[in-house]
Amino acid sequence: MNKVKILSLGLNQSNFIERIYREVLRLSDSFSFYVDSYDYFGETDTLNIEGISKVNLKLIIRRSFFYGFKIVFKYSFWKDAFWERLLGNNSFISYLKFRIKDKSFTKFLKNEGVQIVHFHSIIPSNLKHIHRVPKEVKVILTYWGSDLLRFNDLYHQKVVLNALIRADVITLQNREMVEFFNVKYGRQFQNKIRIMYFPAEKTLINCIKKNINDTSSINHFKNKFLINERDTIITVGHNANRNDNHILILDQFLELDKKSLENMVFLLPFTYGNKHTKIYREEILSKFINSKLRIKFIVDFLTLEELSLLRISTDYFIYIPVSDAMSASVTEGLYAGSELITGCWLPYGKLRRIGINYQEVEKISDLKKITFSIEQKYLIEKKNRNRKKNQNLIDNEFHSERISQDWLNLYTSLRA
Repeated sequence: MNKVKILSLGLNQSNFIERIYREVLRLSDSFSFYVDSYDYFGETDTLNIEGISKVNLKLIIRRSFFYGFKIVFKYSFWKDAFWERLLGNNSFISYLKFRIKDKSFTKFLKNEGVQIVHFHSIIPSNLKHIHRVPKEVKVILTYWGSDLLRFNDLYHQKVVLNALIRADVITLQNREMVEFFNVKYGRQFQNKIRIMYFPAEKTLINCIKKNINDTSSINHFKNKFLINERDTIITVGHNANRNDNHILILDQFLELDKKSLENMVFLLPFTYGNKHTKIYREEILSKFINSKLRIKFIVDFLTLEELSLLRISTDYFIYIPVSDAMSASVTEGLYAGSELITGCWLPYGKLRRIGINYQEVEKISDLKKITFSIEQKYLIEKKNRNRKKNQNLIDNEFHSERISQDWLNLYTSLRA
């Protein structure tokens, strides 16, 4: 039986897409994936999974330039080019390049026998090939969170609306995001929408279970960052993006009493961000250099083993970004027993609905109203209670085999 070939375009961030495609391939050998612009987060590039291949569409299109040049011998090209120029939309050269890219892309899809194109992170720059997808090829649009929640200019709206019309399936991560989508684009796409979670990183979950009572490993992790074994650890944010509001959050602790601050460490995971990460880190250090806050940055890549120890070591996880869908760091932290403090505007209602408790603030300044304990006995007992309650609930909802099966069922439903 011929395999269904799926082309993955857009934000192909390894720590998300690998989980989806790896799980589908674990359940079925009926699919193969081509991943364009693979973005790896880690020490080495480990995309060596059978059934997943990296491609570079930009290079493929460039190499196909002379094939595409054949269109200049077609009457339809000159007719369209004339109207484009007359209407002032494109110069001749711009239109020629545009049409050549069209030809090269569709040639690639045809030659490889691609049946499904899966776009990740629905913003204009990730949708540049969507108008080139032939009608017989199915299209999936997968929202990640900020792509829906943070962009609202007219150009963005126009490009995305056309993509939504073309799509066969639109995936979002929770009910709250679906309602936000409906407000933004209307309810005419209801029959295309599916709520789909990203599969969990099972190796990380197993590491948390393994290390949960390993005092030696936990203390070794703390010592690596010069953290006292009896310090209260408050982890702020999940990456180096300004949208995590690190500075505003840290500001709320400046007036805390001296004894409390002496026993608190504010841990900022900056293991991935962007080209401005170093500047942002220096800005934070400069702002709080004369304060009593003990701020530690994690800047080097963490293995899954180390990441599990970060989750376990964290007493309070303050995660109040501008927007979010449902970051894996949230469920991982809760799974390890951390106390989650987040913004009431974030779409985490699912956690409440399955019985998980966490604290919300209406505005970041409300952090001043929350009591942060520095008593280790109390914190340890509270973590143990949180773990006992949270782990079964999270396993059943977010670590379920059903999630992997849902992705398999989606791809299967679109096969020719």
